[in-house]
Amino acid sequence: MTPSLNNPGFHPKPDVRQTQVMLIDDNIDQLALLHQAIRRGLPNLKVIPAATGVEALVYLESHAHQPWAMPKLILLDLYLPRREDGWHTLLGIQQLPPPFNRIPVIILSASNDQDDIRAAYRRGCLTYLIKPTTTVGWQAYCNTLTSLW
Repeated sequence: MTPSLNNPGFHPKPDVRQTQVMLIDDNIDQLALLHQAIRRGLPNLKVIPAATGVEALVYLESHAHQPWAMPKLILLDLYLPRREDGWHTLLGIQQLPPPFNRIPVIILSASNDQDDIRAAYRRGCLTYLIKPTTTVGWQAYCNTLTSLW
């Protein structure tokens, strides 16, 4: 029997062209580097950039009735430019209506502070990744994101 939509054994392959990831980072250079690394690793992935937490929340709130516009993953810089801004943005995402409040969030940070890392997991983040400092590091970073995807 051939799998079909009416067959419970049917699992369509995800179409990466329809997959979106949101990048929230106030450092435009790092935002561009990560966007470029993602394009190399996952060229069909649509990236939704946001330079501030407010910009990201406005986008998500304005698309609340458009589930097809929902990113499948959010990459959130913790320091936007202050750590409190990243935590505030995370809380804002978590307070959105379903399904937007269930989008997995990965914290991005230059900080390797153990308190920040523990707080990210305690607050429900998928993982905490330390930002690289070189182009080669950003490519490896993208490969890590691809494996988490």
